[in-house]
Amino acid sequence: SSSLPPPCNILTDKRVYRGHCLRGRPGEVLSQAAYGRIKLENEAEARRLKRQLQRASRATADAFKADRLSTPAPVDGRQHIQLQTEEHLIELTEHAREFTAETQTEPWMDKPPTPMFRPHREEVHAATQILDGDLFDFDECVLLPQAMFCTLPSPEVIPILEVIVGKVLEQSITEVIEEEELAAIQKQQDEFDRARMQELIEVQRLEAAEKRRQEETERRIAQAKAWHEVKRSACLKILSLDFAATCRRGCSQLVLNELASSVGLFIHPTVVRQRSAHL
Repeated sequence: SSSLPPPCNILTDKRVYRGHCLRGRPGEVLSQAAYGRIKLENEAEARRLKRQLQRASRATADAFKADRLSTPAPVDGRQHIQLQTEEHLIELTEHAREFTAETQTEPWMDKPPTPMFRPHREEVHAATQILDGDLFDFDECVLLPQAMFCTLPSPEVIPILEVIVGKVLEQSITEVIEEEELAAIQKQQDEFDRARMQELIEVQRLEAAEKRRQEETERRIAQAKAWHEVKRSACLKILSLDFAATCRRGCSQLVLNELASSVGLFIHPTVVRQRSAHL
């Protein structure tokens, strides 16, 4: 904050250019007094920055450097060598400047690969039993320079042992590869079953939606047919009434009464049922 310039009015700030932004800035002609004033300001700013740097260097300097006695230079033909003359565990009286910081591992950083487990072999092959009736002597006693005996296989056994060990290793590697292949096949089968189950659920959902849509369409069609039938019946009734009214408009009441009494026309069905019930 101390390096920032003091606040001032923007109208009096010498760093602000006043004029049109698209027009080129004309060359400024400074007077001798203005040039001297700017030079003094720059020198004062440089001295202030130098004092600030000196104070910072004194604050971080070693306070005990002047009190230490330096080792004199070696004489001709000799050289200084650093040796450990103190104890291994030394109590530190001068503590270095320290601070506590926190950090967080990025969530997308991959975990390093786990090293392969290799068990440590602790057993010792001391001897080998030779049964009666063997075709060859399996062991030989060898005298080492340190006056110690060591049991080693004979030269005629080494090729057979190499074949046996190679076959065992080959069979072991084959079994491990088969186990890995079976695990990969099982994993692929599980993924296939999971995808098949998801597709089956999606097909069932689509079939149910299609069935509901078809039932709704059939219900709408039935409603439309019923509505058209009701509308047709109403239109026929209206036409029948209109036709009857048109035909009756030219007939007199006397003719209608005669037709009703003699022939039985223009009689309401309710009247007919009542007459038949009373008779």
